[in-house]
Amino acid sequence: MIVNFHKMQALGNDFVIIERNYSEEKLFTKESIVTISHRLYGVGCDQMAVFYRENCFVHSSFFNNDGSEAEICGNASRCLGKLMKRFYGMQRFTIAAAGKDYDVLVNNDDTVSVNIGHPSFNGESIGLSKKIADPLNLSLEYDLQIGENFFPGCCVDGVACVSVGNPHLVMFLDEVPSLENVAKTGRILSSHALFSNGVNVSFAKVISDNLIEQSSFERGSGLTMACGSGACATAFLARECGLISARNVIVQQRGGNLSIVFEDDESVMQTGQAFYVFSGTLEL
Repeated sequence: MIVNFHKMQALGNDFVIIERNYSEEKLFTKESIVTISHRLYGVGCDQMAVFYRENCFVHSSFFNNDGSEAEICGNASRCLGKLMKRFYGMQRFTIAAAGKDYDVLVNNDDTVSVNIGHPSFNGESIGLSKKIADPLNLSLEYDLQIGENFFPGCCVDGVACVSVGNPHLVMFLDEVPSLENVAKTGRILSSHALFSNGVNVSFAKVISDNLIEQSSFERGSGLTMACGSGACATAFLARECGLISARNVIVQQRGGNLSIVFEDDESVMQTGQAFYVFSGTLEL
């Protein structure tokens, strides 16, 4: 079967996006997702998004390049915003994914805003395999194999976890580690036994009250240029840990900057660019 696809990217985090009909649903197996995502044997991407439209809702499923399913993806959500505006004239809509709704707005300056809602410390939402006393200070309770063993010369200021629709572990450090160490440590922590469904891992340095540097290892996708939901989690946890107080925060990543705003109702809004790259067809 021939399937149409769109290739898009946001902050260098790239995606294959497919609008499906019900007859195609059986095509998207773990094996086919891995093939499509492969940069030599397929189109190549960090993640895949498959969606269908229903009035003002865009029902979406997100898949990592190892074929596993992700609950939500912040950068892919902004790409969906740009896609809906370009092809269907939808400037406002709601993404429905994994039982949650996320409001999307394509702004007049062509950036895209996605409200990821209220982060949660609920153990079930994070996917914790054990009960923890303080999600803002995991290192006090569990040996996560962190600190001097991995980052010589870097002090651990805090290790925290939260769900922003998907699970995140954030380590605050004096310096963001090298990409080699981000990949090495991220791979270990992303599959730590404390997280029953795995976890996205970010390493962050607070530069000022409204500027944070971050590098991420994404569960199921590996080292990426940027992580949108990770930026939301990092900014939120930095506030909760008392490292910043600003309501408007820029999270700086290899792929570029993402604006994080804490709304009046304390929901978290991310705003940034998204770009259409090319379209094509796949034979599955």
